[in-house]
Amino acid sequence: MTGPARKKLGDLLVEAGVISRQDLDQVLASKGVAGQRLGERLVEEGLCTELHIASALSSQMGLERIDLQNSSIEPEAVSLVPEEVARRHLVMPISVDGNVLTLAVADPLNLQAMDDVQFASSKELAICIATPGDVTWAIDKHYRLEASMEEVTPSGAAATIEVLRDPGGDDETVETLKARSQAIPIVRMVNQMLGAAVKSRATELHLEPSRHNLNVRLRVDGQVRPQLQLPKWVQGAVTSRVKVMARMDLEEKKRPQERRLSARIGGVATDLWVSTLPTRHGEKILITLGGARLAPQTLDRVGLEKSEVRTITEHLTRPRGMIVVAGPAGSGRTTTLYAALQQAALATKNVVTVENPVQRELEGVNQVSIDEKSGRGYPEVLEGVLRQDPDILLIGELDDPRTARMAMQASLAGRLVLTTCHAPNAPQAITRLRDLCLSDNMISAGVAMIVAQRLVRAICPHCRTAETMSDETVARLGFTGMVPKDLKLYRGAGCDKCKGKGFVGRTGLFELMVLTPRIRQLVANGAPGETIRSLALAEGMRTLGEVAMERATKGLIDVGGLLRVVAAEETAPVPCGSCGQTLSADFLACPHCGAKRIETCDACKAVIDPDWGFCPYCATAREAKQDLRRAS
Repeated sequence: MTGPARKKLGDLLVEAGVISRQDLDQVLASKGVAGQRLGERLVEEGLCTELHIASALSSQMGLERIDLQNSSIEPEAVSLVPEEVARRHLVMPISVDGNVLTLAVADPLNLQAMDDVQFASSKELAICIATPGDVTWAIDKHYRLEASMEEVTPSGAAATIEVLRDPGGDDETVETLKARSQAIPIVRMVNQMLGAAVKSRATELHLEPSRHNLNVRLRVDGQVRPQLQLPKWVQGAVTSRVKVMARMDLEEKKRPQERRLSARIGGVATDLWVSTLPTRHGEKILITLGGARLAPQTLDRVGLEKSEVRTITEHLTRPRGMIVVAGPAGSGRTTTLYAALQQAALATKNVVTVENPVQRELEGVNQVSIDEKSGRGYPEVLEGVLRQDPDILLIGELDDPRTARMAMQASLAGRLVLTTCHAPNAPQAITRLRDLCLSDNMISAGVAMIVAQRLVRAICPHCRTAETMSDETVARLGFTGMVPKDLKLYRGAGCDKCKGKGFVGRTGLFELMVLTPRIRQLVANGAPGETIRSLALAEGMRTLGEVAMERATKGLIDVGGLLRVVAAEETAPVPCGSCGQTLSADFLACPHCGAKRIETCDACKAVIDPDWGFCPYCATAREAKQDLRRAS
């Protein structure tokens, strides 16, 4: 049984309304050049375009039509087909996937072209259709890549890049790119991108493919900013160059890859974490930049007040206890931990860090990277680390119950443990630790202090201008009726010093909660985070919102930074559980009906269990309990 007959090219063009039946009959009746196909004759007569023919051939043969000027071409594919073969048959190699070469052709009926390409490449072919003009353009661009790249490579000297080592990689010869950086445009382009990232103190370089372009963006001071927009056709070459530099698998395009390397970019030692992510329009590449160029900060330079530095330093001198730094991703938690280590007496301590990965090298510290793929996760590495009897142990993050339990046991066994977790504020970090299956008694006994933090952009002091806070901003902050109407806030107008941005760097905002005996008692009794927060506020804890508001009124951060930190619910009043009146979050009792939000001793004000008849701290009998006993 035969399938339906394939429609002829001329009939498809007539049905699509591209040409008339009369025009088609005239062309068919005329004598063309020997060997000339119908499509070529129709284009020559001006009756249709190459695009019309390619679309019709795509429908006729069931093949995909590709726009080569907006497609990513892989250099590995181009290298498989000699230029002479590509020009003679008007074919363009697109990509390689295993043993299959995707090939764009102008004439899908040219079987001799298929045989020649298969012989040259030793690959199976996946055919798609492109216009002859597009194929010629692509051949000129990609078989003369050096000259083509000169057209789009930004002017200016490229930074010299020397790849120093590949941690965890194989023992390859050290690759020096300095001599090649000025000779090969694609190498020079990538070097310029990395050099610009280092010069602007960017922490991330994003290469993001879209339908028609390759977008280059930098993350500077926490904000991702456009840097460069490149034509789509350079995407394959740029992607391959980065993957070669990172020693990634060039043929793997369907799964994410991740590698780390150390390099010297323009004379600056830099650690690079390169990761790829397959997207609809090609592989997205993220290059995270760290290393020696970002010198470890000290506690007095990350944004902490002097009193806060003293508090943290005092806890760092203790032989045991856990210090937890809480905050969202990208809030500077690791920087704070490193600064804390700088403050500790490292010369007389055995200090070990377990990280994913090691962010930057610290002198006098034993640093270990975990590797989940090889079965060396946090728990497995910690088992070996604890046998080394460390005095100070830094754990990158508590992200699973087993790691959390091992960290807490290390703290209870007499070690100083520094770690991080994801939590919006210090009291909620207690809730997070409970989510990690730690008991209330363990948390109460093991945790010494919790530091919650955020990173916000700092206003440029050279172009700072004052402005009155609008009613809308007051409402968004949840400060309605709580601040003067003429309160001044500030913004950066932009100047030469800050390159018109209005900001210079970032600063940290911190919320410190020391686990005092009263707070420990609440935690041990299973009190919710909001109750713990109320007591911490009553004992003098300053919230992130209060710190942000103070920095904003001093002109150190702008309204945008304030809004990102201060959520309306953080400052919103809470209802009394007895009479329903609204109360400030730091009230321990309702001023309207006298109902206590937290049970305390009338004599010494210590936090006590509601079921206790006597205060264990001052031995005072509780009147309510005594009344119940008399009644019984």
